[in-house]
Amino acid sequence: MTTMVTEDSTKRPSPDEFFNSDDLWHASAPRKVAIDCRKGEDGEGWQRWRDHLTTRGQPRPLRKLLPGKGSPLLWNLPDELSDSQTEQLVARLWSLCAAKTIKDKSGKVKTNGAKGVVADSGRKTPWQEQLAQWLADLQHVGPAAPQWAHAYECLALAHALPALSAQLSADLWWRLLEHLVAGARASDQPPSEDTPLLSQLVSGELPLTLAYTFPEINACCGLLAGAQQALSQSLVDLLDGEGLPRAVDLPVLRPLLACWTRCLSIGERLDGGCWDDDAEVQYQWLVRQALRMARGDGSQVFTHGSAGRWCPPLFQAMLELGGDGEDYAAASEALPNQDESDDQPPEPAVNSEWSELAILRSNWLRRSELLAVAYHGPHVQIELNCDRRMLLAGKWEAELKVDDQAIREPEEWEEVCWVSDEDVDYLELEAELSHGVRIQRQILLARTEHFLYLADCVLDIPGAKTRYVGRLPLASDVSLEPEEETREASLICEKPRGLVLPLALPEWRSDPRHGTFTVNDNHIELRQETSAESLCCPLFIDLKPRRAAGRCTWRQLTVAESLKRQPPSVAVGYRVQCGKDQWLIYRSLAKPANRTLIGQNFSSECVVGRFTKNGTVEELLEIE
Repeated sequence: MTTMVTEDSTKRPSPDEFFNSDDLWHASAPRKVAIDCRKGEDGEGWQRWRDHLTTRGQPRPLRKLLPGKGSPLLWNLPDELSDSQTEQLVARLWSLCAAKTIKDKSGKVKTNGAKGVVADSGRKTPWQEQLAQWLADLQHVGPAAPQWAHAYECLALAHALPALSAQLSADLWWRLLEHLVAGARASDQPPSEDTPLLSQLVSGELPLTLAYTFPEINACCGLLAGAQQALSQSLVDLLDGEGLPRAVDLPVLRPLLACWTRCLSIGERLDGGCWDDDAEVQYQWLVRQALRMARGDGSQVFTHGSAGRWCPPLFQAMLELGGDGEDYAAASEALPNQDESDDQPPEPAVNSEWSELAILRSNWLRRSELLAVAYHGPHVQIELNCDRRMLLAGKWEAELKVDDQAIREPEEWEEVCWVSDEDVDYLELEAELSHGVRIQRQILLARTEHFLYLADCVLDIPGAKTRYVGRLPLASDVSLEPEEETREASLICEKPRGLVLPLALPEWRSDPRHGTFTVNDNHIELRQETSAESLCCPLFIDLKPRRAAGRCTWRQLTVAESLKRQPPSVAVGYRVQCGKDQWLIYRSLAKPANRTLIGQNFSSECVVGRFTKNGTVEELLEIE
C-alpha cells in the first residue's frame, strides 16, 4: 500500500529554519530571492519570494496546459468523491489559481478578489483559517494510508500554492509545502496493483507536480526521478502491452487516464519527461483502447458514476498528447460532437487474455452494437449497447444441478478462442466446475448481420439428470416482453430494440418439452434439462429492430453421421429466420466428425453462416 505521512513536528525544522536553509534553493532560483531569504530581515525574503511566485511566467500553470475551464483534477473524479467536500475544495482552489494577480499602489502583491494579504495586514483570510484547520486535522489523525480525498486535496494544493502565497502567512505556506514534500517522499516505493489510482496520484503525480511547480526549491527538484520511475513502471505493469487495462481496474480507468494525461502535459516541459519510452508507447495504446470502451454517449462501459462519465476536455487532451490519425478517425465516429476525419479508423474490437477483457464492436459508429465482456474471477460480466441504449448489464450467471446436487460455480474463466474479422467478433471461454463438469461459453457478435449469439455448452456431465438455469441481466430501464403463443420475446427500451429467441426450445409455447424461457427479477432466464452427458443452451438476439418486427421463426435441425441421426448431446444445429434473413448455427458437443445437416457437411467444432438466396450457406465463422 502506498502511504503518505505527515512528518513528526518534533523532527521537522521550523518554517524559519526551512526558509533560511542554505541548501533550500536550487541554482535556478532567482538570485535576489535566494539572497534576501538567507538574510531573513524584516520579512523581505518572504515578500520577494511571494512576489516571484505570483508574477513569474514559468513554469506555466496547469490551467494553461490543458483544455477546459474547470480543474483537470476533477476530470472523472472517483465516484466516492463526487459531490463531496473534496470536490468543492479542489474547485475553489482551482478558481483561486485562475484569479488574476495584481499589485496595489504600494507595490504589494494581491490576488484579485482577495480580502487582504496576511503577511502585510495580519488579517486572517478564509484560506488561512481553512488550511490551518486542514493541517491541524491531519495531525490529530496521525500517519496513515491516505484515501483518494487526501491525495486529490494535496494535488490541488500543490498547484494552488503559488497563488496561495498572497493569501497565507509565511509560516503556514511553508508548513503546507513541507507536508506535501513529506507525503511525496513517503510514497517513494513500488506502485501497488491493489490500489493503482491511489498509487499513481501519490507516487507519481504529486511528486511530479511539486518538481514542476517549484523548480527553485531543491527538495521539490529531488522528487522528479522517483516520480518518473513510478509512472514508467506503472504504465507497463498495469497495461497489457497494447494499452488495455486489467478488467478489475475498469472502475478507475478514466481517473487513471486523467492522472496520466495531466502528468504527460507537465512532463512535456520537464527534462526527461514524465516516463520512459516503453511507458509512452503504452499511453498511446491506451488512448485507442479508451475509445474502444466508449459507449455512444461517450461514457465508459462497466461504469455508471462520475468516474466513467463523458469528459470532453480529457479526451481532447489525450488525443492531442497521444493520439494519431487512426485515433482521431475513430473518435470522430465513436464520440459525441467530434470533427470529421479523412483517416481510416483501426479495427474496433479487441480482446486480451492478460486483461481478461474483450470489446466486441460491429464498427466505430455511436449507434453500432457494442458488447463488453469482463471474465476475471468467477463471474462473467457483460454489457450490451445498441443504438446508444444499454440493453444488458451485469453478471451472466449459470446454475447447474446434476441429480439434484448443485454443481459448484467456477473459480475462474479462461479464454480458449478469439476471432475478429469483417464478419464477426467471437469469444469462447471455458471454466472447470466441480464433479468434472466443464462449461464452454460462446459469445458471437455478427457485425454486418446485426445479431448476437450467446450459448453455454455444458460438457462431461456425470449424472442421469441435469438442470441448467442461465440468467442474463437486463439493463435498469429495459424490459422483456414475451409473445403469447411463441417463445420469442422483445427487448423494450422506450420501443423495441431487439428480439430474443431460445433456439433449443420449441418455438410454440404449447410444446412444453426441454425447458422454459421467462423473465425473472429483471433477468432473462433460460431453463433446460437433459439426461445426456452434454447440453447446449443457446440464445439468439436479433439487434436489428426493423427486421425483428417481421416474421421470426427457428427450428432445431437433424444432425446425421454415417447416415445415422445423432442426439443433441453429440451435435446440435439450428435454423433461424428474422424477416427475409436466415442463418445456420452448428455446434459439435462431442469430438468433431464429418456430419450432415440440411444437405451441408461439417467436420468442424462450430459453424455459423448465412443462407444465400440460392439456398447455400455462406460461412461467417468456422472453428475447426
